[in-house]
Amino acid sequence: MLAAERQEGLRQVILETVDLAHTQAFRRILRLILEHNLTRFSATIRAASVWLGLPFDVGECAGPEPDTGTGAGLPRGPALRSAAIDQAAAQAVYLALWASALDDAVATVDRRPLADDSDAERRFAATYLLAQLGTVGAIMAIGKALDDTDLRVVLAALLLTNPSSIIACRRPTYSSGWKGLSRASQNKRGI
Repeated sequence: MLAAERQEGLRQVILETVDLAHTQAFRRILRLILEHNLTRFSATIRAASVWLGLPFDVGECAGPEPDTGTGAGLPRGPALRSAAIDQAAAQAVYLALWASALDDAVATVDRRPLADDSDAERRFAATYLLAQLGTVGAIMAIGKALDDTDLRVVLAALLLTNPSSIIACRRPTYSSGWKGLSRASQNKRGI
């Protein structure tokens, strides 16, 4: 990737396939991207957007970040991730959960992240991550989000989750989601 220089297509092919590699290879590429400021290339931003499931724009990345224990906003190490999950704002929570799931998706889901958090944006971030994971455990954990009082969280649970996954798990069901959607819209929270 470093030798690609202006060959954006080559960089793009590497970055679009690296997320299918072993976790350690993926982490190595992430470190390489940060160490060599490869976020200046549009293929890198596009790939990171796909990896994280977030809409990034090339204009959002001004240059390398100082090393504060995070890389591209991703907390490094379990202690920093736990601190971010427990205390940070919604986007930082999502990135910490994503980094945690990269290490162990099952353990991340087993934590039942933020299901009872008082901040709806943090619950939305956790629901968004669970929907992205799509494992049986994640789909089961989304059940609580279907009964959330905030419309954004209910919609994330309904719209981001593959319907066949919900049916296969037999629970949560769309009927409870529609009840949550109805209740949230009546409360007019999250609008």
